[in-house]
Amino acid sequence: MKFKVPFVFALLLAMVGLVAAAPAQASDAQLRKVVKQQEKKSEPATKKFVEVAESIEDPSDLEEVQQASEELRSALATYRKAVTPVKTSSSKGKQGKTKLLSALKEMTTGLTQFESFIDKAQGGASKSELESARKKFQKHLDKSEKLGDEALELLGIESAS
Repeated sequence: MKFKVPFVFALLLAMVGLVAAAPAQASDAQLRKVVKQQEKKSEPATKKFVEVAESIEDPSDLEEVQQASEELRSALATYRKAVTPVKTSSSKGKQGKTKLLSALKEMTTGLTQFESFIDKAQGGASKSELESARKKFQKHLDKSEKLGDEALELLGIESAS
């Protein structure tokens, strides 16, 4: 049996079209999987930041804290990049994803505020300036934690906190 070139070409196009047209599956289960993976991946940076931040004893410790903060911000950026493209299949999944992305943004903003706090402390800022910067950081941290817990609940993932 001999095929004509246009027939083979049309067959190839149809096969490529079928493969290319297969959409990515929108799934809350896929989002849960990605979130769990990213939680595990970001955990070391989170633990390091908390340990270093809690052990500050003098201004020389601030550089180590700033480095840990930068590492955590990088881990959060990776987390956000992994979650953003995942499509959801339910309204709860969509709400959970939205809250999760907001939580990551709040935490990143909080870390930026924390780094500002460190810069002010190293620059000899007044006590009131330092307290103001600390409060801003705490506000973002609290909001991030609340949004994150709500997101995990909507997605049906147990919170580690």
